[in-house]
Amino acid sequence: MMGPRCRIRSVALVATLTLGLTVALIPAITAVPATPAAGHSLTLVAAPAGERWNADLSVVDRDDVNVRRTAAGLRLREARSAGRSPRSAVAEGMLLTAPRTLSRPATRVRAEITAQVPAGATVEAQVRGWRVNGWTEWRAATAGAVFDRPVSRVQTRVVLTAPAGGATATVRGVQLTADAAAAVSAATPGLTYRVYATRIGLVGEQTANGRTVQPRDHFVALPSRRGLSPLNSGDYTVRICTTTGSRCEYAPVWDVGPWNTRDDYWNRS
Repeated sequence: MMGPRCRIRSVALVATLTLGLTVALIPAITAVPATPAAGHSLTLVAAPAGERWNADLSVVDRDDVNVRRTAAGLRLREARSAGRSPRSAVAEGMLLTAPRTLSRPATRVRAEITAQVPAGATVEAQVRGWRVNGWTEWRAATAGAVFDRPVSRVQTRVVLTAPAGGATATVRGVQLTADAAAAVSAATPGLTYRVYATRIGLVGEQTANGRTVQPRDHFVALPSRRGLSPLNSGDYTVRICTTTGSRCEYAPVWDVGPWNTRDDYWNRS
């Protein structure tokens, strides 16, 4: 949810943010602009070493949200805010590619984005890596996504935004490079927070991962896309308990918000 349309009074809960992964501190890498300059066609170049492949932008299916493939490239299907967020000034969409099995484990993945980006629009390539205990969280890959342990598979998603009613970016290609050149840091354990939760409602409207909300749906929204599960999956979950610990459940992360969308507060860095 990009706009606050929740209802029913708040209740105090304790949430364990394991997200199906281990939270890690990510070291800095040489900075590269995350988005091509507005109004210009630009290729963001990654280092030539390592395993390279192109993200398949041609397949748009049910786990993708508000994007379409045109002869020119990948674009937003509709440049308007989602139905659940009528007050949002931003339209957004997301393409999720099939996972790629690497020829050898890697600790870093970087992306080259070739796109035409008008003023106000953005494009970001994000990746996650598979380890023996599950997926890492999603990380921006243009400047380099670094994992705390080697990963054997990589999945990519491309996120587009545009001013509501404005021009959308056109993505012609995304090339990925995986290598083991980056230094990594030790993982930190899952963290527990006391939070105030609000019942969502919004039956019939759409979440950030493309799910149409059903009566009695049980899921959560976090204020960052880093822990957003693909459509109808439980790749990232939150264990939620009452403050007394007498009742608990695991709920998948299917939405972003309700107000913040880039606040991954569970990452200590």
